[in-house]
Amino acid sequence: MLFFLCQFNTTLEDLDLSWNGLGEEGCRALGAALPHNHTLRELDLTSNRVSAMAVSLLLPGLLQNDTLTHINVCSPRSIPVNTWVLTCIYEEKKTYYSL
Repeated sequence: MLFFLCQFNTTLEDLDLSWNGLGEEGCRALGAALPHNHTLRELDLTSNRVSAMAVSLLLPGLLQNDTLTHINVCSPRSIPVNTWVLTCIYEEKKTYYSL
């Protein structure tokens, strides 16, 4: 459902998925949908215990999406993950994102 919500929705600009326990499966689905979405501006994944592996599944979709400007993956344990995401995106797209 998450894949279809992000892929085919033409009005969604802000998606708050905080506290949903997305994990690797949810990040994989979201990563597959993001390249097809052209309206999403903000994505909140706060407190989903998003691991480095889950982010690696999400990252290709983030890199291919051309509309996202704010991504939040904060949780008490995610500071290294946030830094890694920001670095990967900047190195690929030369664009700063707010994390």
